[in-house]
Amino acid sequence: MTAPYQQKRLINALKFLADGNCVAICTELGRSLGKMSFSKSPDFAFTYAIVSSLCQYGFLNVLEEREYGIRWCYCTISPKGLKVLEEEKSK
Repeated sequence: MTAPYQQKRLINALKFLADGNCVAICTELGRSLGKMSFSKSPDFAFTYAIVSSLCQYGFLNVLEEREYGIRWCYCTISPKGLKVLEEEKSK
C-alpha cells in the first residue's frame, strides 16, 4: 500500500470510519472551502492528505450533498476499505 508510517495513519482513519463515523469536507467556493467536519472528533490527526489517500485507493464512499445551500462531500468507509481492515486484523 504505502510506507509503514503512512499505512498506520490510513489504518487508524479506516478504523475511525468503520466505527460508524464520517468526515464531511466543504466543497463550496468561499471561506469554508476545504473545511473538514467530523461526526465525532478523532483522537488522532485526520488530515486532508489522509482523506485524499483513502480516496485514491478506493477506500471511501463519497456522497455530495447541499446543506443550507453549501456543498459538502460526505466520506464513509467503502467495502474495499472494510476488506483492508479485515486483512489487517488477520495479520
